[in-house]
Amino acid sequence: MHAKYFNNGQSCVAPDYLIVHRQIKDEFVKLTDTVLTQFFGDYNKPNKDLTRIIDQKNFDRLYNLMDKQKIALGGFHDKKQYFISPTLIEIDDWNNKIMQDEIFGPLFPLIVYDDLDEVLEKLVQLPKCLSLFLYTNDKEIQKKVINKTSSGAMVINDSLIHFVMVNLPFGGVGSSGMGKYHGTASFDAFSHHKSVLKKKLWFDIRQRFTPYTLSRKQAAWLFKFFSG
Repeated sequence: MHAKYFNNGQSCVAPDYLIVHRQIKDEFVKLTDTVLTQFFGDYNKPNKDLTRIIDQKNFDRLYNLMDKQKIALGGFHDKKQYFISPTLIEIDDWNNKIMQDEIFGPLFPLIVYDDLDEVLEKLVQLPKCLSLFLYTNDKEIQKKVINKTSSGAMVINDSLIHFVMVNLPFGGVGSSGMGKYHGTASFDAFSHHKSVLKKKLWFDIRQRFTPYTLSRKQAAWLFKFFSG
């Protein structure tokens, strides 16, 4: 919840949706209400600790995404103040309109799952995300999600914190962005590494030119020799 409602969801590393196991969904919703109350008090009214939506255009966009959805928590909005409260929305369809683009706001879709493998199969079909946050102490699950998903970064049992780690390259992959920065990665990103190969003239291997007479084994050795 801290990760999502830092700047009320208006940050590039805010999680866009939650995937929660069916067995803990009800408990999760109750705990979410408890945590949001601890953070903001009555979060269902304009709040000094929750920033407003940046402008009218984006308020309308978010309101339309929220309209006619199944709201589990929140849902309060004040058009005059461009305010939308933290809002947990239960969805049962990955094709729901709220899942079609980056939300960049306080709406938080919740998807319930039964089988993790089915979730991972679905995730690899979606555009690659900037950050993926996984909460579990199960090391086998951690390993499985690391190996079967692709994202700009991944954090286990926390969120956002990777962004302030100066020694961790930060950036996206695929549709979430290209290139990395932070620390030495910034130097590499804005530098051109020019490759220069210098060869002596006094020696060459005739067999690397046509007509080729090498066996497959000899060709493999020759390739290995030149590639180091």
